Amino acid sequence: MPISKYLINLTDDEWALCVECAKQRKFNLTQNQTSIDRAAAPNDPTKDLQGVVTECAVSKYLSVPYRYQTVYEKNWCDISIGVEVRSSLHQNGHLIVYTYDKIAPYVMTIPDLNKRQILLVGWRDLLDCQIEKYWRTAPKVRKESWWIPQTDLHDMKSLKNKLAA
Repeated sequence: MPISKYLINLTDDEWALCVECAKQRKFNLTQNQTSIDRAAAPNDPTKDLQGVVTECAVSKYLSVPYRYQTVYEKNWCDISIGVEVRSSLHQNGHLIVYTYDKIAPYVMTIPDLNKRQILLVGWRDLLDCQIEKYWRTAPKVRKESWWIPQTDLHDMKSLKNKLAA
């Protein structure tokens, strides 16, 4: 049975806060010369904005206040309740996780920055992602990782239920 996908629209105020947060995040990374692994899109100029808007959208869906983090803290999850967020600009993209990722639920999103909309595709726990059939290596991918197809993700409603339990 296909999972339900949820389209989140950000308000003008939310969008403005996301844009400012992304600018400050990029500035702080440059000032502190902090390197964040961007294996999925190392040279994408919109990556910071994608990260912020998708995190904001997941927070909104889960009814959790978004922190608008401008400083990277490696031990913190994207969402304050222990949820990580990943995005793809491809409609048929995969949830991608790496060997160094935190043990947490991972939500896959597809942002449309022009429409200010974020599609919440589904989620999966990290440990359930680390299965041999999902494992990819070079030359198929830039960095060894697990690629989970959208058809193998769980519905977002079940994440709400899991977090509420």
